[in-house]
Amino acid sequence: MKKIIALSLAILFCFSLCACAKDKTEYPVGSVVTTSVVEFSLSRFEYAEKLKNATFQTGKTPDPEYLLPTEEKQYNNPFVADDGKIMISFSYTIKNISKEKLTFPVNLGIIADYNDGYEFTAAANLIKGDYVILTDITSLDPLSQTCEGRGYIEVPKEVMDNESAPLFIKISLPNDSNNEKTTEINYKIR
Repeated sequence: MKKIIALSLAILFCFSLCACAKDKTEYPVGSVVTTSVVEFSLSRFEYAEKLKNATFQTGKTPDPEYLLPTEEKQYNNPFVADDGKIMISFSYTIKNISKEKLTFPVNLGIIADYNDGYEFTAAANLIKGDYVILTDITSLDPLSQTCEGRGYIEVPKEVMDNESAPLFIKISLPNDSNNEKTTEINYKIR
């Protein structure tokens, strides 16, 4: 009886590991990572005091500088770092390579992991052709065009200043069309 229980627990543990795999590889910014359903790249990373805000109009192409670092003064800009903080500005590309429509969270569970355990959560938007996705969840059709996501993570300035401490951007990529399985990817910043 004890052997059956032990075997059952071991099988259950194996299934739980399969649901959220961790890729131990540390990828440099710009590397393309492929899961069973997406091609993904963290294409840009930089620090900024403020990011460009934009207004959107139906039928008009989004501002190409939206959520990118800027020195431009903007009235009522919500993308300005608080005192003692800095913004990590990033861009990513993602493409659905599966045969089914893929639904996933726009921010992809992106976090900055500073000094082995200080974690800061990202906010992100996805740009799909002529429009910006401002909701938390989006979908991509099979073999659709590559889309660009942009986002930011507000962190203490120490994260930027302490160059000897490790810094990773961790991302949970979809690994099945139902988004029930994910693979955690680590992009090494330093």
